Amino acid sequence: MFLEPWTDEYELKPGQTCDIVAEGDLSLPLEVEVDAERIVVHCFDSKSAFMRVLSINGESVQP
Repeated sequence: MFLEPWTDEYELKPGQTCDIVAEGDLSLPLEVEVDAERIVVHCFDSKSAFMRVLSINGESVQP
């Protein structure tokens, strides 16, 4: 899974879940692209916005 435009990359195995938080001035809604190979979460046209993964499968993720 990728968080864009920061190109942060996280590995998700089949069946795993994750929690993502987006903060700041989000001018447009988040966009999620899903295909067989990857998941991409886009945060477009946002000033001072930040997005991060809080947990994967209930396990905290270190920033």
